[in-house]
Amino acid sequence: MSVIEIIDIMDYVGDGKRPFVEGSEILKCNHIIEFGIKEQTKNKLVIMALCLQTSNINGHPHEVLVTKTIHEGNVKVSGSCSCKAGTGKCKHVVGVMLKLQKTSIDSLEELSCTELRQQWGKFKSIGTEMYQTIPVKNFCHVEKYISPYSETLPDVLPNNIEKIVYETLIEGIELDPNISDKF
Repeated sequence: MSVIEIIDIMDYVGDGKRPFVEGSEILKCNHIIEFGIKEQTKNKLVIMALCLQTSNINGHPHEVLVTKTIHEGNVKVSGSCSCKAGTGKCKHVVGVMLKLQKTSIDSLEELSCTELRQQWGKFKSIGTEMYQTIPVKNFCHVEKYISPYSETLPDVLPNNIEKIVYETLIEGIELDPNISDKF
């Protein structure tokens, strides 16, 4: 059984499409680098996660909290994030919720706030490793560009260059005999 059902995420987000689109991208890009149970009771589950910043991959990750409560059989999910948006319905929270929707409750480990922050020390280089710079020439679809202007004009031009240019220009053109004198 998954930690959170998709219908609960939809109820939380509401009518907005953007959090789902951007949260899906967070999930696809593997920006959720660590998550686990912060608190668990009979009717409440709090998940804490680390999510890489999209604007600063090597910076300190956002801390995301997702809370699932059950009251009289009704499930309610909520979230908060340390990002500047701070609405709780940001792409980071929705990304973590989507990750939890694909995660079994049995596979979650308990983590304290300090444990999660210590984990960041282990994962600090993950942004650098995931997004290392690769020169364009290393991509297989890029071929070496050969300029059509790589050949230059010779140092000495023939004396009859005007005649050669004229013949090249009018080649294949039928000229009216009355105007041929003008050329």
